[in-house]
Amino acid sequence: MLLCYCNKDNDNPIDICSGFKNEVYKYPHFVCTDSIDCFQKHKESLLLPEQYIKCSSTDSLSRTCLNYPLFSLIWVYSSLQEGFDHVIKIFNGFDELFNRDDVNIELIKIYQQMDPDSVNSISEPVDRGEFMTQFTFIEITLSQYQLINKLTHEEVYLLLGLCLEQYYYKSNISSFSWIGEMSILAIMARILESINYEPFTSEITENPDLQYFISVADLAGLTIDKMEEIAQIIITCSENYLAEQKTTNP
Repeated sequence: MLLCYCNKDNDNPIDICSGFKNEVYKYPHFVCTDSIDCFQKHKESLLLPEQYIKCSSTDSLSRTCLNYPLFSLIWVYSSLQEGFDHVIKIFNGFDELFNRDDVNIELIKIYQQMDPDSVNSISEPVDRGEFMTQFTFIEITLSQYQLINKLTHEEVYLLLGLCLEQYYYKSNISSFSWIGEMSILAIMARILESINYEPFTSEITENPDLQYFISVADLAGLTIDKMEEIAQIIITCSENYLAEQKTTNP
């Protein structure tokens, strides 16, 4: 696809990406007029145009993916990871996003701007629920190995610290509960696993429930005691890693 063309009047190249670079994509409103294959047609209507995919900045593409109207499908599968895998299959935005070199830092910037405590100022239950799901959407995205495995050392330190901060906020807000904590714990657990942090890798070997959680990013089916045990292991190891890094690289 040509990214520019020449104006016949002055032969100056005109950038046809100028209208896409920093714009969050506006998904079309879909109305089903035929009950046959309605969902399939809805999915197809939400696919991003090729020009937008190629021209959009990583920041605008990140926000576009996080705004995907069918992102909530992650809740209808047996685990968050299985749900996210399905979303990737039906939507063409994430493949492009995950191939961007600056995707991690752009997603982290967005995550830094999100304040869990803001949920307390939202009165309508539906709006509160929508606000909280935005955290799950970005956290389950950040927990993907396609992104985790290419974090720089600086990004590991930054993201782990940010996740701990957000987790502390969430844990003091009853609205989030353990459902709102799963995705943020998944980020931290997968980071610690990917960098082979020894205290944590030993915990993985000895704890099948922790192994399972890391693979599915979901605590459903576990007892409250097991949930708390897994959370504590992840939090403690994350805190210890950051403390060690701060001592080593003050």
